[in-house]
Amino acid sequence: MSGRQPRGKAAARVEREDRSDAKRKALRTFMAETDRTPTSWATEAGLPTPNAIYNFLNGHTRMLSLSTLDRLAKAANATVAEIMGEAPISSRQALVIPVTVQAASGQWRPRYEVPGRADENFAIPPPLEIDEAVLVTDDHANGFYHPGTVVAIVGFGTPGVRPLANGDRVLVHRKNDSGKHEVTVRQIQVEDDGGVKLVFASHNKAHVGQIAMKQWPYDGGWWDSEGMRVQIRGRVVMASILEDK
Repeated sequence: MSGRQPRGKAAARVEREDRSDAKRKALRTFMAETDRTPTSWATEAGLPTPNAIYNFLNGHTRMLSLSTLDRLAKAANATVAEIMGEAPISSRQALVIPVTVQAASGQWRPRYEVPGRADENFAIPPPLEIDEAVLVTDDHANGFYHPGTVVAIVGFGTPGVRPLANGDRVLVHRKNDSGKHEVTVRQIQVEDDGGVKLVFASHNKAHVGQIAMKQWPYDGGWWDSEGMRVQIRGRVVMASILEDK
């Protein structure tokens, strides 16, 4: 018996490690499918730091605590079983919405929405709940997304949506005095002095323009900036390349 017990303990340890590795893989898959990083997800969930997630993914801990798992799942509008790979995300029906908005820096259009092809739709995998899908049509956000990328936007009217935070990518809608509309993807940048700006992630000198925010925390309303009306439509929660038809 004394010779078998160590082997049994070793086998049990290997089995536990295999289960932990499977859950790490499932968590990485969930983050990839919902366009999350450990840092962005920790911020969504209200965790003080992303260290618990990184420690788990890097194998320093065997499992996330139950309280951390609950907070991560709630922030992602999912179940713990879904984010841990114990239940398929596809068990919920995907949401298919039309792509009716295009984001392009410096392109001023007569209306906010731009009719797309009749077959131009975007399937949003559960558990995401979004308000609109937007096609990036130029390289204004080439530090974020390439042309042809569709970004999924969650608006401020969505139940349970968290407040905007530093580093969030957002959809910005501007109207000029001629009544024309510009739509861009920008990033929230909180300065050391407390000022807040909407910036591009681009090395193109034509895209260095910044928009100063006059509301922070942001409440979803319009504000004036350099003779234009500005509004943040919502936060980017997912991005994917739209397949050619």
